[in-house]
Amino acid sequence: MKINILNHKKIKPYWRNPRQNDESQPHLIESIKKFGFRVPIILDKDNVIVTGHARYKASTSLIGNLGEHIKALIKKKKPIALIKNLQELDKGNIPVTYALGLNPKEIKEYRISDNKVAEHSFWDEKALEAELKTIGNAIGFSPEELEDLIGQANMVMKEINQDDIDKKAGELDAHFKDMYDQRDKYLDLTCPKCAHDFKIAKTEITGTPKRYLLSKV
Repeated sequence: MKINILNHKKIKPYWRNPRQNDESQPHLIESIKKFGFRVPIILDKDNVIVTGHARYKASTSLIGNLGEHIKALIKKKKPIALIKNLQELDKGNIPVTYALGLNPKEIKEYRISDNKVAEHSFWDEKALEAELKTIGNAIGFSPEELEDLIGQANMVMKEINQDDIDKKAGELDAHFKDMYDQRDKYLDLTCPKCAHDFKIAKTEITGTPKRYLLSKV
């Protein structure tokens, strides 16, 4: 199978495509932005789409609109292959291949069968759960589906990068330093009779052994 790069203006959707795909568009767009355009559209000899209408529709909505997204990927030092893939798409170039060796009737049958066959697949729930727990998220699943499959504790709702990690580490360092500083300066006491909590200030008194003067804050 030979992969060609074709300008999107030369690709023609099939006028009587029986598969409706509007609901899949947000998920496909998100997938292309994250992973690149990875599955070529299959065309007949006249550049009419045999399979891939949904990918074609999603990709054309991204053409000319990927500039800021590509800049963000470069800043995050994402793989150059992904960046080049999306740069080509941003210019309007889409990977395609041709359904060579099929007559017009077979192309029509293949167009329908390719979509219908997928309906006979189903999830192995245990295998799916195990896979999702290793990544925490997957495009196409709603938050409710993910929580039902893997639980709230295993969900990853946003991409975490090194800047996020460094920022959180700094916040935790500052938090625990403050806690340790307060540990040296204060005591938290609870009255055994009324159960009221008190913060008691510790003032060190010079001398040996070390002693403290306690006073209510």
